[in-house]
Amino acid sequence: MTSEHVTDLLPDLAAGTVSSAAAAGIHAHLTSCDDCAAEWLLIQRLRATAPVAPAALADRITHAVMNRPVAPRSASWGIAQLTVAATVAIALVGGGIAIEQLRHDNARMNTSLSDTAVATGTTDSGTAATAAAYTPIVEPVLGGRSVVAELTEAQLKALLAEMGT
Repeated sequence: MTSEHVTDLLPDLAAGTVSSAAAAGIHAHLTSCDDCAAEWLLIQRLRATAPVAPAALADRITHAVMNRPVAPRSASWGIAQLTVAATVAIALVGGGIAIEQLRHDNARMNTSLSDTAVATGTTDSGTAATAAAYTPIVEPVLGGRSVVAELTEAQLKALLAEMGT
């Protein structure tokens, strides 16, 4: 073992965390190396004497801790809490508006289907149920305008034929 390697292991030897074989090798080295032996003696002396704080110092620290000014906790919200609250509020309002818009669109669609059934004279339950099963999209959500209005008369007739009406 080299002197440098043994000095690195001396704190572990003092703590008792080295294997017995390593401890035997370190002790053998300490008998032949004065520098390592001096460092080992210093470590043993330091570990043998525990530092003692003066009684007056302990009293001063205790007094300072007990009498330290404590800032009152404020009840105000931080920026993170306000951001979360605003996001939740916007989501709730936006969701409510979207749901109300869907209800309004569905009510308008059902009224238009009922008007169509009455206008064409198809009031029996079988035809009315079939008409109610088809809910045409008058205003697509993403486009924002009616697609049916852009179809030609021939395309509309072909579409109605495909639907079986």
